[in-house]
Amino acid sequence: TESGLWNPSDYSFGLTRRTRGLPLWFSLATHGVAKYREAIEYNIDVAHEIAEVIRSMDHVELVREPELSVVVFERKGWDIDHYNAWSDKLLRDEIGFVVPSSHKGKPNTRFAVVNPLTSVKLLTQILESMK
Repeated sequence: TESGLWNPSDYSFGLTRRTRGLPLWFSLATHGVAKYREAIEYNIDVAHEIAEVIRSMDHVELVREPELSVVVFERKGWDIDHYNAWSDKLLRDEIGFVVPSSHKGKPNTRFAVVNPLTSVKLLTQILESMK
């Protein structure tokens, strides 16, 4: 712009396109890097804690170790139809959005913890719903 004031939208590649990084930039400017770091570290901690809960349960098992805030696990004895029905019910009941996936041709599911308000208690309840 000609105003002389610094505006982050002036640095986008094309001003006819949405500046996709702007919401992140404003959030960082508002809350600060420390809050983002705290939220990300919390989510990673939750992922590791729920992995331990999975290890302690008989009906589910980890497919692999947690990576960042993603925990991949499977329900013993389930096929893709079981996962789909369970996932649909979770969403319909507004409990969570946990969708089926697969690893090496076997169906499974995963928690991708991205909301710092997600608790181990809630994830444990979701795991219990797979019994």
